[in-house]
Amino acid sequence: MKAKINRKVMTDILTGLPNRRKLLEQVDLNDKNRREESLDTALIMVVLDSFKIVKNKYSHRDGILVEISNRLKENLRNTDMVARWAGNEFLILLPQTNANQAYGVAENLRHKIADAAIEIEDFDYGITATFGVSSYQNDDTFEETLINTGAAIIAQKPPECNRVVLV
Repeated sequence: MKAKINRKVMTDILTGLPNRRKLLEQVDLNDKNRREESLDTALIMVVLDSFKIVKNKYSHRDGILVEISNRLKENLRNTDMVARWAGNEFLILLPQTNANQAYGVAENLRHKIADAAIEIEDFDYGITATFGVSSYQNDDTFEETLINTGAAIIAQKPPECNRVVLV
């Protein structure tokens, strides 16, 4: 019973992905291993482009988020963790992965999202996403790495969609 309750507390109710709490728990475990064994770790932030328009104009936003979640988790290793971070944002923790490898993962995921429309009822949604990629540097904390990853997306002037930005 306790395990079932714990699973519910650590899971995003809509997508079935781990939620922010579960990701942070995994980050703590990974940080310990990363420091003890000097392992690379990368972080990818995924932000769905123009999702506010879809959210405000159409009623299928939940279905779109579920499909995007499926595409992300189906194209990662078992050791990676994708979590729903906020409304239209996802974070991917990639243990034992350097920044260049994470860039390749992000490019693959970008194509998996952009190259096939999401079909819900009689609508086809062409959704794209922007990816920020960074790796932990030396003794960086998760928070510092997260800030760098998000800043990579925001720093693009003018803001461009459907791209991968490496910090």
